[in-house]
Amino acid sequence: MLRKFQSRGRAYRVAGFAALLAAGLSSAALAQVNTATLDNATTQSGRLNRLLPGGTCAAPEANPGTFTNSGARAYDSYSFVNSTGSTQCYTIRLDQTAALLFVVAYLGSFDPSNIQANYLGDPGQSTPSETFSVNVPAGQTLVVVVHEVNSGNGVGQSYTLTVAAPPASVPTLSEWAMILMGLTLAGGAALYIQRRHMAA
Repeated sequence: MLRKFQSRGRAYRVAGFAALLAAGLSSAALAQVNTATLDNATTQSGRLNRLLPGGTCAAPEANPGTFTNSGARAYDSYSFVNSTGSTQCYTIRLDQTAALLFVVAYLGSFDPSNIQANYLGDPGQSTPSETFSVNVPAGQTLVVVVHEVNSGNGVGQSYTLTVAAPPASVPTLSEWAMILMGLTLAGGAALYIQRRHMAA
């Protein structure tokens, strides 16, 4: 009886692995959505200039420089790691009920005392819905900072931050072969389980 249980366990693991293999190669990257309310737990010094047009992956924005280095401004930060083997274009969107907040992307890390360091991009303006995109090299960390435009004016503002990488590319012929192999393994494992169950 113990041997039968172990055999079924191995078959279930094979089926599960095959299904994950097939699903992993064909799935697209999902957007990460964060809904929050800005508080004053963390602050940065000053803010950057807001210069149109905003940055895109095809036309990255140059560092706009600081509008001011003074005045503590509340901010929230979010980190995302590009775990793929190539540079990815990330689209960043900030939605808010009023234009009290601004969003900036940084590469690697964010220093609230030096807001120009590691600058990667921004939308160029503060609106109820602002979108821009940035390129993130393989293995690097994207840090997205949401901060109030004017000191003390954005605390308590609710917002939704959406960060999305492009969908996975269409599988190559070799990947399709792996998917087919995975499905075949899954079917074979399911048939094996059924036969063992009938023989028990």
